[in-house]
Order: sequence, then structure tokens, then C-alpha cells
Amino acid sequence: MNQRFPKGIVTVLILLFTVGLGALFIIEYLRTPDSETISKLVYLIMASALLPSGVLWAIEHFFLVKPLENEYKDILGRLETKIEDIEIYNAVKSCGLRSIGSRREVLAKSVLENTVKDGSVKEIIIVGSTLDGLIRRTEWFEQFIRNALKEKKELKLMFTHWDYVTHRERQEDRPNGAISQELRHSLSTILGWGVNRDSIKLVYGAPTAFMVIAGNNMIVNPYPFGREAVTSMAIWLINPNPDIPEGPPESIWRQYYINHYHKPWNSDKPEYQPKDNKDTTKMSYPLPEDWETQIDKFIEGIVGGEKTFRRKD
Repeated sequence: MNQRFPKGIVTVLILLFTVGLGALFIIEYLRTPDSETISKLVYLIMASALLPSGVLWAIEHFFLVKPLENEYKDILGRLETKIEDIEIYNAVKSCGLRSIGSRREVLAKSVLENTVKDGSVKEIIIVGSTLDGLIRRTEWFEQFIRNALKEKKELKLMFTHWDYVTHRERQEDRPNGAISQELRHSLSTILGWGVNRDSIKLVYGAPTAFMVIAGNNMIVNPYPFGREAVTSMAIWLINPNPDIPEGPPESIWRQYYINHYHKPWNSDKPEYQPKDNKDTTKMSYPLPEDWETQIDKFIEGIVGGEKTFRRKD
């Protein structure tokens, strides 16, 4: 294995060899008697060769090569940063990532409002637990819903079934029945805005992420443990292959499109039926006509300290 000396040591050795040896020959030249003409001449020639070359080498190294080396390192560092940026860009592009934000409202608002007048967008999908973050905490969402209905968009809204919202209450350290009350308010509000019950499904399971799909745009807003989604990070994805609604295989788009929307929304399809699981409960159900009565009984049982209602099918 080759051992390389540090560059600083090599520089010192060269200086010592040229300047030091040159100075030694000068001393020998001065000490040599004039009678020894040949020896004196040899010492003078050696000193004349080594001393100037050592001095010139030192000037070249410290005033020319060294600055160039520093500039080269700086350029190389910037080039490596650019290469890393390009690699990140390519990775982001291949995943279909368009944007990312620390709060979801800006991204969700941009996508939803821009799709209302887009004739190529036929359906708008929103997946959440109660959608309270849109219904109660934003002023633009009601107008968006009314405009979408006016433009004949097919709305598909997925809420967590009240049987499952209590899991989030414990996780987020909220009072019994708080999220169930949010769900009741959201359902009542959405229906009051003109949304049909056929556009609503109740999912038996926590969504783990708020999601919007509108045309080739998708907003995914994961839930941090013990926190609400509305104040959390969200990403904006573009379908890498717009000709395939579910997205290309292995894509992030496909993972969320199939598992977060298509599978629970179409839980009646044979391929989505439970197989090895003994629980035959479907993943989702339409909103029943007597949903207010059912959820009120559920909330009464929760607030009273005991869950007295569970859906039977």
C-alpha cells in the first residue's frame, strides 16, 4: 500500500533541499581558497543552480499555486453542492413532488380552488378524520364546496367513522366526545352546503393522513403522533403518469391513491374484501339516513363514560 507524505512536509523538504543546500554550497564556495579554482567554481555553479530555483519555486508555490489550489477547492466544493442539488432534484422529480410546506392550508387551498374551473377535473376527493381543519378553521372552504357543486364536480368526502375517532381523542389528550362532536358538526355543515349523502363515506379506521386528490394533483398531510394534521407538514404531488389515474407502479402517488382512497371508497369490490381477518367489517360505509341519531347515541355513551353504541351490519 502506497504511503503519501502530507503536502506540508513535502513543501518543507523541497525548500530545505534547494535553499538549504544552495546556502551550504555558498558557504563552501566562500571557505574554499582561491587556489582551488575548480572546486570553488563547482560550489559556485551548484549554489547558483539551487538557490534561485528554490526561491523561484517558493514564490511560485505560495503566490501562484496555493491561491489556485484554494480556488480549485472552492470550485470543487460548489460543484459537489450543485451535483447534490441535481441529484435531489432528480429524486424529487421522479417521485412527482411539486412542493412542500410546513402547514397544509396554503397547498390545499391552491389545489382545490384552481381545480374548480378546470374542465379536465371531474372528481375531487378529500380524505380526513372530521375535516374540521377545513370546515371550521378556514373561510374559503364553504365557497369552494358551493363552487364545485355549481360546476358539477363529483365530490367524494371520506370521514373517520365515529366508532374510531375516540382513538385520536386519547392520542391527542382531548376530552371524551370532543372529536365526535367535531365530526357531527362537520357532517351537518357539509350537508347544509348542498353536498349529497352519496358523496360521503365513513371509514372504519384512522386515516393517518389528510389527503386531497384533484385531477393530477395530490396533497398528502401526514399526522404527527399526538398532533393535529391541520398544523402539520404537507406535500404536493403530481401524478408522474397522468394517463393512469392510480399512477405508475411503485410510485408514491399510487401508494396513497390505492390505499388511502380507492380501497376504502370501493370496499365492496371483491379484491378489497377481508380474507384472513376474522373481522368482517367493511372498510367504509355510506352515511346512513339516521346518522344524527346514531352519532348522538354514540356521543352520549362516550361522554357518559361508556360507549353504548356500535354499528351493527
